[in-house]
Amino acid sequence: MAPQWGWVVTPVALYIPGVTFAFYDSANELGGSFAGEERMEEIKDPLYTVRYVPRDVEPERLVEIFAASVKEKNFELFLDCIDPDRKKTRTAQSLIRYHWDLHLERFATFYVHITTDEAKIDVISGFDTGTGVEDFFLDEEQKEKIREISGEVVEQALVTTRAWDERGRQYGSPKPHYLIRKNKGRWYINNYEQPF
Repeated sequence: MAPQWGWVVTPVALYIPGVTFAFYDSANELGGSFAGEERMEEIKDPLYTVRYVPRDVEPERLVEIFAASVKEKNFELFLDCIDPDRKKTRTAQSLIRYHWDLHLERFATFYVHITTDEAKIDVISGFDTGTGVEDFFLDEEQKEKIREISGEVVEQALVTTRAWDERGRQYGSPKPHYLIRKNKGRWYINNYEQPF
């Protein structure tokens, strides 16, 4: 055992009477066991301004919901905003938790409100009718053949945000948030690590 110079503190448990109890266990992958989580969620639930992401959410609104999830410390909603392809592996989920903590710290320290600009939407993969010169020159059969060859339509939206501190001053510069939508499905945030 290495020599100790001063006090050594070993966590054993966290207890808040009537609310929660957490017991530390170094062998547990999560760091211990936690009791009372359901009760904590019951206490927090009425305070949430947004509880879910609508299927037909617009890009600007999704970024606002994403910011609200951080402000209100709603981790499940935060996860629901992120592109499913960005949270498939354990490493990806660990990275999400890391950036969740950073977002929480920024809202607690630097800014209190977020505003969004209008989204700029581009098709980055696949064939999208109604957006180009092709619609004028191609007939329906040709458009269908192009759709088959090009595969799924992937759209990207760019939403710029501005963060404001408690004095109404802009904090930092405008920040870009990229959202992804596949085959006209729901929008998801792709670069969740970007500060507001």
